[in-house]
Order: sequence, then C-alpha cells, then structure tokens
Amino acid sequence: MIRIIRVMCTGRVDPAFVVWALANEFDAVLVVGCRIGDCHYSSGNLAARRRMRILQAFIKKNGLPPERLRVEWISSAEATKFSKLVEEYAGQVKALGPMQKDDGTRLRLLAMKRALEEEKVRWLIGNEKKLVEEGNVFGDKLDQERFDAAVLGALEDEFNKNLIAVALEKAPASVPELAALSGLKEPAVGEYLVALEQAGRIAPVAGHEEYARYTKI
Repeated sequence: MIRIIRVMCTGRVDPAFVVWALANEFDAVLVVGCRIGDCHYSSGNLAARRRMRILQAFIKKNGLPPERLRVEWISSAEATKFSKLVEEYAGQVKALGPMQKDDGTRLRLLAMKRALEEEKVRWLIGNEKKLVEEGNVFGDKLDQERFDAAVLGALEDEFNKNLIAVALEKAPASVPELAALSGLKEPAVGEYLVALEQAGRIAPVAGHEEYARYTKI
C-alpha cells in the first residue's frame, strides 16, 4: 500500500513525522519537494533538506536501514518523473522486505521520535542557517561539520534518555536491566535516571532488591 500525504511545503515535514510513520504501519518514507531554488515559499525546501540530512544520519547511527528514508526534489510539472520515482522506490522497498518491528525496534523508534521533539534539539535544527551562515550574537559561526556533530550529539543524548523513559513505561526496571536493554554503561544509565527523576518523569520503586528499580510516574 502506498499513501500519499500532501503538505503545503516540504518545510512542513517534521522529522518526527517520518519516524512516527516508520514506527507504525509504514516500511519506508519518500519525501518529495520542489527543486532546490524553485520553492514557492522561498526557502521551505532548503529547511527540509537540512532536516532530512540530519534525520538520515540519526537513523543510520541508530542501526536502522538508511534506505527506509529517501528524499528527492522534483518540479510540480514533472508528473511523469514523479510517477516513475514512486514506482522505482516502491520496488526498492518491496525488495528490502517488510521492516522488522519487534519490541526492541519499536522502542528505539519511539525514543527517536521523542528525541526529535525535545526543545533543545528542535532549537538547534531550526537555527542551523543562522548558526552556520550568520553566526551567533558575537558573530561566531559554526562550520557545517561542527554543527552536524552538535546536533547529532544532542539527539543521541536525548535518544538515550528517552529510550530509558520509554522502557520504564512498559515495566519497572533496575540499572543493570536498563543497561542491558539500551547498550549503555551502568554509570551512564544512572545519570539519565537522575535527570529523569529530577524532571519528575520517573520514581524509584519501594522494595528490598539488591538494585533499586524505577518506574514511570
């Protein structure tokens, strides 16, 4: 099944929407926008291109097949080219097969979606043009490589925190259990638990186990 969702501009395509689709019934997402330089809204497709570049790197970094997201730029007058693109990509996705969505994959996708929705991450992604091309209030600019590294670092931090939070929504767990689930070292898990507890999102469970267990509030 192919579902086409029209938006006024690709600048409206939130990266979290893409991850939500992959976490649910879709096996891949194709984002198609106006040719670069031909955006009716001036720079909407440029913003989309920046966001999708970060998202593709984030998806790949977390072990998901990058082929599950494709981004193309086509004129609205190129209906035949659009049709061929959709047909080609549908065949590619069919060859890849259904996306495996076991509990672990769904957990990671939900944590990715929440990381993309975090205020710090959204601020960074939304201010890329300003930080890279214009500079901050002191006139200092970030080169593209440093900016991408900063965003991916912030995303990874929020992803790890939300991975733990999502796991605790399913069932209480201890630090060793969360470390095994997330692949993080126990000290790192402990730091994220402290942050989540301070934010009022989790709380320790009363008991006499060797390791404290935590649960969602």
